[in-house]
Amino acid sequence: MSENVSINSPVEIKDNSKERVAFDLAMHIASVERLIDEKEYRKELLKLYGQCLKTIVRGFKHVDFGKMI
Repeated sequence: MSENVSINSPVEIKDNSKERVAFDLAMHIASVERLIDEKEYRKELLKLYGQCLKTIVRGFKHVDFGKMI
Protein backbone atom coordinates (compact mmCIF):
# COMPACT_ATOMS: atom_id res chain seq x y z
CA MET A 1 0.00 0.00 0.00
CA SER A 2 1.40 3.39 -0.95
CA GLU A 3 0.35 6.87 0.00
CA ASN A 4 0.78 10.07 -1.91
CA VAL A 5 2.59 12.72 0.10
CA SER A 6 2.86 16.32 -0.97
CA ILE A 7 4.74 19.17 0.66
CA ASN A 8 3.26 22.62 0.17
CA SER A 9 5.82 24.72 2.02
CA PRO A 10 9.58 24.81 2.49
CA VAL A 11 11.01 22.02 4.58
CA GLU A 12 12.70 23.30 7.72
CA ILE A 13 15.19 21.06 9.48
CA LYS A 14 15.32 21.80 13.16
CA ASP A 15 18.50 20.55 14.65
CA ASN A 16 20.79 21.87 17.33
CA SER A 17 23.84 19.77 16.52
CA LYS A 18 27.23 21.47 16.58
CA GLU A 19 27.44 21.05 12.83
CA ARG A 20 24.08 22.73 12.25
CA VAL A 21 24.89 25.62 14.59
CA ALA A 22 28.23 26.10 12.80
CA PHE A 23 26.48 26.00 9.41
CA ASP A 24 23.88 28.57 10.44
CA LEU A 25 26.58 30.82 11.91
CA ALA A 26 28.70 30.54 8.75
CA MET A 27 25.72 31.36 6.52
CA HIS A 28 24.84 34.36 8.67
CA ILE A 29 28.41 35.70 8.58
CA ALA A 30 28.62 35.02 4.84
CA SER A 31 25.45 36.98 4.16
CA VAL A 32 26.50 39.92 6.35
CA GLU A 33 29.95 40.04 4.77
CA ARG A 34 28.47 39.43 1.30
CA LEU A 35 30.78 36.47 0.90
CA ILE A 36 28.23 34.66 -1.24
CA ASP A 37 28.60 37.34 -3.93
CA GLU A 38 32.31 36.58 -4.38
CA LYS A 39 33.59 34.59 -7.33
CA GLU A 40 35.19 31.80 -5.32
CA TYR A 41 32.60 31.75 -2.56
CA ARG A 42 32.63 27.95 -2.18
CA LYS A 43 36.25 27.82 -1.05
CA GLU A 44 35.76 30.76 1.31
CA LEU A 45 32.48 29.41 2.64
CA LEU A 46 34.02 26.03 3.43
CA LYS A 47 36.89 27.76 5.22
CA LEU A 48 34.43 29.90 7.18
CA TYR A 49 32.35 26.83 8.10
CA GLY A 50 35.51 25.12 9.39
CA GLN A 51 36.32 28.13 11.53
CA CYS A 52 32.78 28.26 12.90
CA LEU A 53 32.73 24.53 13.65
CA LYS A 54 36.08 24.76 15.41
CA THR A 55 34.76 27.61 17.56
CA ILE A 56 31.54 25.79 18.40
CA VAL A 57 33.32 22.52 19.27
CA ARG A 58 36.01 24.17 21.38
CA GLY A 59 33.63 26.60 22.96
CA PHE A 60 34.47 30.23 23.40
CA LYS A 61 37.26 29.63 25.92
CA HIS A 62 39.96 30.42 23.36
CA VAL A 63 38.29 33.67 22.23
CA ASP A 64 39.72 36.83 23.81
CA PHE A 65 36.65 39.05 23.99
CA GLY A 66 38.78 41.92 25.31
CA LYS A 67 40.42 42.18 21.90
CA MET A 68 37.04 42.34 20.21
CA ILE A 69 35.85 45.46 22.02
